[in-house]
Parts: sequence; structure tokens; C-alpha cells
Amino acid sequence: NDDRIISREVRLQMNASNRARVVEEELNAEQWKGLLGKCVLFVGSRMHAAIGAVSQKVPTILIAYNHKAYGIFSEMLGLGELVIDIKQLAKGTLQQDLIRKTSYLVESTVDFNRRADSVLYEASKKALLNFSEYHDPTRR
Repeated sequence: NDDRIISREVRLQMNASNRARVVEEELNAEQWKGLLGKCVLFVGSRMHAAIGAVSQKVPTILIAYNHKAYGIFSEMLGLGELVIDIKQLAKGTLQQDLIRKTSYLVESTVDFNRRADSVLYEASKKALLNFSEYHDPTRR
């Protein structure tokens, strides 16, 4: 029930483990978002952390353990190609998928930033529409 355990294991398997950090401290949402904004690349399995990274325009790979991840990352954000199913771990293909997707992100950071701008703009527009529809005095 502690993400840090598997995070330490993943870090040990990395070729450049000295370039990755496992956050051991308990951070609040603002601290996490500030930390995420300093990342060059984010790989995680927590939806809110991944959305926080995207909102900071940090190239992000989401390791999904439930269907909500696909819905939000694929349908809402249009970033479905950056989702890896956790079941790949059991199949033994998680490492290959991570390498492939990380290479893609490193090569296309400018494209990711453009897409993140577009995604964030569209998401904020939808949120404003939801609010205005909810508070429409003519609706009963």
C-alpha cells in the first residue's frame, strides 16, 4: 500500500538511476505540483499526479491500474498513447513499453508541449461550460 516500495525497485532497475528520485517525504498537493513542474519527465501510476505533471507541461507516462486512467488520459486528454497497462508487468513487457514511450517523449518534447497547451485549453473551456450550464438561472 506504499508506492515508494515499488518506486525504489523500479529505480534500482534503471540504467541511469542517479537521474531519478523517489520522493520519500509526505507532500501536500501544492508541493507535489511544484515538484512535478521541475521534472524533465514523469512516469507514475497516480492519476492526480499525472494530471498535475501534464498541467505543468511535463512529458508524462501513466501506468494505469484501472479503467479510469484510460478514460481520462485517452478520451479527455487525448494522450492515450502515453498510457501503459499495469498488466504489462506480469507479461514482462513493461520495461520495453517504458523504454519505447520514454524515447518517444524525449524525441518529441516540443510536440508534447504543444499538445499539452491544447489539452489544457480545451479542458478549461469544458470546465467553464460545465460551470455556466450548472449555474444557468433559466434551467430548472
